[in-house]
Amino acid sequence: MSSIALFGKPKGLMLSLMLKLVRLDKKFHTDKESLEVLEKTDSTMVEFCINPPTELTSDVDYVVIFGSNGQEKIEVSPLTYKYSVYIDSSPVHNNLHDCFIQISDLIPSHAEDELASADLRLLDSVPSDIALNKQHWWVGEVDVIEALSTILSKPNYIMAHSNIHICGRRSWKFKDILSEYELLINRTQDGQTGHFSPENLANPRPPGIELQELGTGLVKLESMDEIEELRIEELTLPTRPNLGPLHSVLKEINGEGWRQTQPIRQALMIYLASLV
Repeated sequence: MSSIALFGKPKGLMLSLMLKLVRLDKKFHTDKESLEVLEKTDSTMVEFCINPPTELTSDVDYVVIFGSNGQEKIEVSPLTYKYSVYIDSSPVHNNLHDCFIQISDLIPSHAEDELASADLRLLDSVPSDIALNKQHWWVGEVDVIEALSTILSKPNYIMAHSNIHICGRRSWKFKDILSEYELLINRTQDGQTGHFSPENLANPRPPGIELQELGTGLVKLESMDEIEELRIEELTLPTRPNLGPLHSVLKEINGEGWRQTQPIRQALMIYLASLV
């Protein structure tokens, strides 16, 4: 069995991934700081799991590095490793690692997660018209963690790909996600007062989003009005990141490929709870 070590700031996505691996009884190593945070977060689960994580004391087959903090840790570590996987939300020129996993449009469970989409901060502001119509491929943390834990169960499968992208399969305009967020804010405020308005309890019509093929391509238009708008303004909508490598790797491992199961509204609810 391949040995794996995780390096990064022990919070947000990395902490969630460590907790997931512990629940799955998948052995991994990490540094002392991360191990202490993990044990403090759920000491019972760590104590009674079959393959508890351990502090890194020897060389490993794979290292998984989360962002700049993880890179700083690995650079001062004396260990050696065969393969490295770098995870970040910003595009990088991958010439240091065997595989780069870029996560785009992440809705995290912790608002302070460094890998969260930077545009989430606009939810509590007054976005410009350009920002409101910007296309996003939102994905909740639950689905990202599921994908990463599956990949780490058989990490040799990703070595055929130097770059893997993780994001949602559906396109959302920012104004659609803002509408969802405002609905959840209003419901939260109603819950605090005990007075619920009918409009906040109503289940609104979902935004006009469409599923895209797993490869690259133009975003599918949502309505005849938008088609006419495209004709008038001659605008070209952005392409979605290529999910082909991600789907291919996951399908080889679990036979299913990249499937999102967490509704975006649920991901937003968890994100909002971390702000309250």
